[in-house]
Amino acid sequence: MATVAQTNLTAIRDSLIATVAAQTAAWEAAGCPPTFSIDGQSYDWNNWLAGKMDAIEKASQLAQKIAGPFIARSYGRP
Repeated sequence: MATVAQTNLTAIRDSLIATVAAQTAAWEAAGCPPTFSIDGQSYDWNNWLAGKMDAIEKASQLAQKIAGPFIARSYGRP
């Protein structure tokens, strides 16, 4: 049974994956280059994507840690 924390982390991970997929599709459809500069503002697709992928990996790792398995050991009398 999933805990609230697991459910939230899974939702965060799924949201990040959807964001990456939507942005990738939009940029490919528009034909935008991965790195560009407009009016002094620079946009670097590679750094943005690396940050999102790192967040996805961390959310997945945390969800797996929360899921267990946990081993309870008892020594002596309960």
